[in-house]
Amino acid sequence: MTIRFWAKSNQFKAIIHRESAELIGFISLGDMNRYEGYMELEYAIAASCRNRGFATEAVKRMVDYGFSKLNLAVIAAWVRSHNAESVRVLEKCAFTLEGRLRKHARDQSDTLCYSVLKEDWENMIISDL
Repeated sequence: MTIRFWAKSNQFKAIIHRESAELIGFISLGDMNRYEGYMELEYAIAASCRNRGFATEAVKRMVDYGFSKLNLAVIAAWVRSHNAESVRVLEKCAFTLEGRLRKHARDQSDTLCYSVLKEDWENMIISDL
């Protein structure tokens, strides 16, 4: 899998399968007008390509990009509480559960808020060496 720029945005990327060159998802960092150095992560992988490590690899690369190239301090991600696969991806990538918003989603399910701080990410990289 490789991540390629989507259109002209530095924060929105297509996820392309390495062998087939097929588009299998997207990942983005969005400026939510919170403050300088804070962005929110969003990603999706085609159903036929889930549970094969693509999302984890894409999130790790995007988080690294956010901290190393964009000099972010915080990257946040919101996920529905019943999306166990996405929760697992975030936790593998050093994200910490910040809290639960009850009946927050349009379908009235709970939303979980996760974030990773730059120093958390740097500590994870050091421990992986």
